[in-house]
Amino acid sequence: MLLNYAAIDDYPLQEGKPGWVSQLHRNLEVRMEQLSGEKVQIARLPEDAISPAIEAQLLQQVPQAKAMISVVSPPFINSQLCRREVEQFWHGGEQTRGRYIEDKSRLLKVPKTSVSEQQMPRHLLAAVRF
Repeated sequence: MLLNYAAIDDYPLQEGKPGWVSQLHRNLEVRMEQLSGEKVQIARLPEDAISPAIEAQLLQQVPQAKAMISVVSPPFINSQLCRREVEQFWHGGEQTRGRYIEDKSRLLKVPKTSVSEQQMPRHLLAAVRF
């Protein structure tokens, strides 16, 4: 599973505490392992940790993920890399595992901060809200 988010959305509000995305990552991992009984791998790379040289390689691998969870916020909407990852996952889905599993989208969204539907990447409009 790939967690797609803007780096600032994981900045901790208090010194020494985990950020919002880090808490979400931990909670997802634990809950999914409790439900499935199997080890779950959740990958995440904030856009500020990705160099242009690595970006092309990353975008090629994005469609291979079983699912993508996008943490939607104004910084996410303004991040070209976050938006490209969504596009690559959606378009690449047809060549890999398909866009849906049993009529459920492999593209999920977690609204962190409200954004208008007009600003939302079109593929996230129909994504399952997590």
